[in-house]
Amino acid sequence: MIPAISKALANVLAIETSLNEVERVDFNPPSQSLMGKAALNIYCYNYCCAEKKPTLPEVALAFVISAWDTPAWGDQPLLSEALSSLKKHRQLEPKFLSPELEDYQALSIEVNAIPAIEPVVLWESLGLPMRPALYVTVKVPT
Repeated sequence: MIPAISKALANVLAIETSLNEVERVDFNPPSQSLMGKAALNIYCYNYCCAEKKPTLPEVALAFVISAWDTPAWGDQPLLSEALSSLKKHRQLEPKFLSPELEDYQALSIEVNAIPAIEPVVLWESLGLPMRPALYVTVKVPT
C-alpha cells in the first residue's frame, strides 16, 4: 500500500509541478545525493491506525516531501509548486491511483505544518540537517 500511495502522490506532483515527469521523484530516504538535479523526494516516515466511530477504521500514512535542486535556493520554488498542487487537490483522486488502490474512491490528503513526529527528531534520524519540507498525511480506510 505505501509504494502505491507514494506513486499516486508522485503522479499528482509530476503533473502539477515543473518536474513534468515521475522519474524526477525519488522515494528513498532524503539524502544529499539528490543535490545537483531538480527533484522531489517523497518518503513515508510514519503510520498510525485510528478507529473513529461511526466511520471506518483507517491508516494515516505520514510522508515528508522535500525538494532538491542546485543551487539550493532552487528547491524553494519547486517546494512551493508542490504545496500549491497538494492544497488544490485535497484528495488522491481515482485517476492518480494504481490498480492496487482501485477499490478506493478517493483518499484524503492533509498538508500539515507540523510532522507526525518532532521535526528535529525526524531530520536527525535521517542524518540530515533540517530543511524546508512538506509534511503530508494520506488517510486510507482499512
